[in-house]
Amino acid sequence: MNDLVQLYELPLWTSAISVIGTVGLMLGGPVGATLMDHLGSRPTFGIETCTMAITILILYFTLRLPQEKDKRPPHAAGRLEYPSAALLLLSVATPLFAINLGGEMFPWHHPLVITLLCLTPAFVTLFYYVDTRVAATPIVPKRFLRNKHVAVALACTLPMKFVFDQLRFSFGTYLEARTFHSENSFSDWALTCIYLGRPLGTIGSGILVRRYRKYKRFLQLNIIADIVLYACFAWGKIQPEKPAFAPLLVFIGATEGSSEGLWLVALLSLVEPEDQPLLYAFYDLALCIAGDLGIAISLATESSLVRSRLHTKLSGYNNAAEVIRKSLEDLTYVQQLPPRLQTIILDVLISSTEVAFGISCAVLAISLVASLYVKEMSRSPSIMS
Repeated sequence: MNDLVQLYELPLWTSAISVIGTVGLMLGGPVGATLMDHLGSRPTFGIETCTMAITILILYFTLRLPQEKDKRPPHAAGRLEYPSAALLLLSVATPLFAINLGGEMFPWHHPLVITLLCLTPAFVTLFYYVDTRVAATPIVPKRFLRNKHVAVALACTLPMKFVFDQLRFSFGTYLEARTFHSENSFSDWALTCIYLGRPLGTIGSGILVRRYRKYKRFLQLNIIADIVLYACFAWGKIQPEKPAFAPLLVFIGATEGSSEGLWLVALLSLVEPEDQPLLYAFYDLALCIAGDLGIAISLATESSLVRSRLHTKLSGYNNAAEVIRKSLEDLTYVQQLPPRLQTIILDVLISSTEVAFGISCAVLAISLVASLYVKEMSRSPSIMS
């Protein structure tokens, strides 16, 4: 898309994609369930396959990209380096598998998790050797890593992505624990409010960047708003199960959507147009890693806090270890316990999640400090094309 529109218009166009994607996600479940109920699974999958095929054909025959330039970019690769690409994939995927398996499907001391963690530095070292010594055209954009402005922009954006994914991962359990003893129909819509706010935020950031052709101050205000919101979560001031807090939940989603648009401009404005697709690809990869780390570290931190606090509070119970294990595996197990035990477990779950939100405030402070050194958008036509 950055080949078709100017950089300061890019967030507004990506906001349109975000809106369409959000509508698709909202309609996908109900429409899919209706088709499954009336037609069955095979016809439903057949309809989905035909719809995707028709969409691809429409794109193929209607999408018109700018004509290729005669002059190749100075950093263009002559060919794809398959060994480097394969080793890069292994270097990234191996630790992510270990992080997602550890503490969830297997304990952290499981041989598979330990093996994957031990293989990670070996893959990284081998990738670095092949890409720098063997490959004719290295795929790692070293010139980006040497650019201090790119490093500062990543230092600002990645902690925020870490925090946003931590919220989405923890929010369901946090909400379930808060509404455990009450019938609350709005709790099913609380996370939907956050998702609804995202496209609104991307539209807002797109309009601001297009109007003022700046992003630094807006990004800083966004980070400050997030710090305040997460601090309120940590202090228990936000009660997401109550409809009165729905506008605040929408605003939380809007800050995330707005940040995504501002991040995009912050990074792409630092390089020449021919380097923007490559930088965006590595930026997207970095976001995925930061998001997975946010989920994994959140899971490990909250689980450790919950176990530690429950072991302390249930030290007088003979079967405390079994109660803790089953409670963490499935919250519905808590319904079988005496009311006093239920209260202890739910209070520990809520307070531990709020501690994790407090840690998120500290992580956001890193983004705020980095934002002070982020380079403002250039108005040079060569960068804005």
